[in-house]
Amino acid sequence: GRNSNPHRKGSTSRHGGQGEKEKESHHLQSDLDKERDRGLGDRSNELRAPQGYMPPTKSALIVVRKLYHFLLTWLLFPVLMLGGQLDFLSVACVGALVLFCLVEYVRLSGIFGASVSKQINQFVDLFIDERDRAGVIVTHTYLLLGTALPIFLETLAPSTKTGLLRASLGLLTNIGDAFASLFGVFVGGPLVVPWGSKTWTGVFAFILSSAVCAYSLELCPDPLSIFVLIVTLILTSLFEGATSDIDNLSVPIFATVTYRTLEDALAELILFAQAA
Repeated sequence: GRNSNPHRKGSTSRHGGQGEKEKESHHLQSDLDKERDRGLGDRSNELRAPQGYMPPTKSALIVVRKLYHFLLTWLLFPVLMLGGQLDFLSVACVGALVLFCLVEYVRLSGIFGASVSKQINQFVDLFIDERDRAGVIVTHTYLLLGTALPIFLETLAPSTKTGLLRASLGLLTNIGDAFASLFGVFVGGPLVVPWGSKTWTGVFAFILSSAVCAYSLELCPDPLSIFVLIVTLILTSLFEGATSDIDNLSVPIFATVTYRTLEDALAELILFAQAA
């Protein structure tokens, strides 16, 4: 009887050790699978978050992400206001987009080695949410592209009176989207649509912040442009509130198409009325 106890103890110890090894192996394989899904291949076992890293809360992540909206607006608006250098801004935005794509290619392919991919991943992991957790990270590229598209269009087809306002639509939607998210998270309110996460508080914050920004920068040269901009902001805020996808690109496109369509239609209508 005394001899059986040590045997059981040793057996239990061995089984316990095997169980711990199996758990460690399972966790390691799970981490590898997740990182491999992001396109990092077999080098993913070398990619790890920094020691002591704690994932940010949802509200903190939203604040950090929206700071980039303000940063991009702060970088581009002064150039627009100081002479409206659309050609220069277009070239600069194209260069930044190419750089973003190159960095993303380096991150995914590991062409410069796993250590470089590791450093890039450790940085971008601090700022991405669940929409960028699989495959290519696109939110920052979409943000820049959505901001630049109105500038590209105005460069190719300039308007004499409202050119600055048209070119600024991407930046105005950046401001509106940032305030909509911040007020929606920290103030809350009823949902715009039952299946979404956007609130009516965010919708009103979108309209008000964008309108105040346009007014303070004197982007609207006449009453017609003021009316068209207000209608555009209302429709765009409702569109932004109803969508749950990555809206950094779709919202500026919607605002640009809406404003240009309304302005051209009303201008034609006024000319027709004056001719009659």
